[in-house]
Amino acid sequence: MNKQSKECVAIRNSIDSMSAIRESSAVVCERNISQLLRIEIEYLMSDSYFDDIKISGTFKELKQSLESMLSKWPCLSEDIIQLLQLFFENTATDSVRLSFFTLQSGMCRKFHTDVTDYRLLCTYRGVGTDFVSPAAQPKSPKEINESNVQSLTEGDVLLFRGAMSATEEFPPLLHKSPEVTTPKEHRLVLRLDTNTTVWN
Repeated sequence: MNKQSKECVAIRNSIDSMSAIRESSAVVCERNISQLLRIEIEYLMSDSYFDDIKISGTFKELKQSLESMLSKWPCLSEDIIQLLQLFFENTATDSVRLSFFTLQSGMCRKFHTDVTDYRLLCTYRGVGTDFVSPAAQPKSPKEINESNVQSLTEGDVLLFRGAMSATEEFPPLLHKSPEVTTPKEHRLVLRLDTNTTVWN
């Protein structure tokens, strides 16, 4: 049994297990959001002065920017910085593009792969990202069996390969944004990309 059939998507219960990306197409780190962090998230979602964050740079540069931009939400800032540090460590990149934003509708509603090396997604609030394990991927996204679609929950972290780091053994991950139908599903999302492509 080769590695692809053995573990296309590694499911873990700790964000410290992101190193599994070296031998898989994707890593899902399942976790629960603390009550204190959830309070800050709701506070941010109700803050009309909050602007989406879209920045690029080294770990030190991004850390300084986040501490300043998210000073009203220290627990949230600390959590994002921790994920950012792990992303740098496990993708061996020198520069990252970070986007932290709210969504009231679906962003990319069709299954697709990304033209990047690696991407990390975390939905802090709302419905999580949908994906299909490479082991269950058909030749065309139009042929996807709904029974093979998996969904992340709030707080889960997904680190996965894009087309630029994919191999025959570890293909890129098919994924899409979920449908958002009610205000309760409005999303707060963190996205990290290795800084090798233009914004999409």
